[in-house]
Amino acid sequence: MINDEAVVVFEFGRHRIGSMDFSLFLDRYAQNKWPSGTALRKQLGSLTIIFHGYDEDERELQCIPEVRSFVKEFRKAWPFWLYFMCPAPEISTLPVLTACLTEITVVQQAGEGVCGVDFDREAVKRLLAEDLPAFKQVADRANLFPALRRQHLHEVYALFGLVPDEAALATAGAV
Repeated sequence: MINDEAVVVFEFGRHRIGSMDFSLFLDRYAQNKWPSGTALRKQLGSLTIIFHGYDEDERELQCIPEVRSFVKEFRKAWPFWLYFMCPAPEISTLPVLTACLTEITVVQQAGEGVCGVDFDREAVKRLLAEDLPAFKQVADRANLFPALRRQHLHEVYALFGLVPDEAALATAGAV
C-alpha cells in the first residue's frame, strides 16, 4: 500500500554513513517530532531511505561493511522503520536495509551485472519480530486501526516471501 501522500525519499550520503551521523534524519523523525492521530497515520509506509556515494564501488550496498554498520546503528537509534518505511516492491528499500542486518548470500548470474540476495527467512522473521513493539508504539499513537496494521505488515513481510504469524500480528496490535 503506497500512502495517498507522497513518499519521502531520505538520502544518507557517504560522509554521514562514515561518521554514523543520523542527526539530520532524527531532526525530522525523532519520536518527539511525531504528530499524532491522522497526521501520523498518513505517514504509514511513506518513507524510503537511500544511500549515495558508493556508485564507484562494485559491491552491492549490503556487502559494504560501513553501510552494514551504519544500518545496524541506525536501527538501534531509530527502531520505528517498520511503520514508516514504504513496502511497495517497486520503491521499497526495506530489502536492502534488512540485508544489512542479516547474514546474506549474494547470488549473481554469470555474465550479468545484476545480482540478487538470498535471505535466511527465519533470521528475517526474528528481525521483524524484534521491531514489532516499536511498530505498535507508533501505530498506537496514530490510532491506526488493526486492519490497516495487518495490511501493512502483510505487505512488509511479503517483500521477503513471508507471512506474519498470529503472534506477530498480536504483538503489533493487528488482531
